[in-house]
Amino acid sequence: MIMEYNTLNVAQENGVLKITINRPKVFNALDQAAFDELESVFNVANKGVSCKSPSVKLVAYDC
Repeated sequence: MIMEYNTLNVAQENGVLKITINRPKVFNALDQAAFDELESVFNVANKGVSCKSPSVKLVAYDC
């Protein structure tokens, strides 16, 4: 499920999806590329969720 992103670090473990903004040169400010990648992460995570056995139970955001 985890893809490569330019502005985000994304990891999944034990049903927790951890998203970390990785733009230290601009103090993790969000630009359009970061928003686009966040949308992509949430879309991919949503595809992995089912009512009976979700692969992602929690999304944690860190900057």
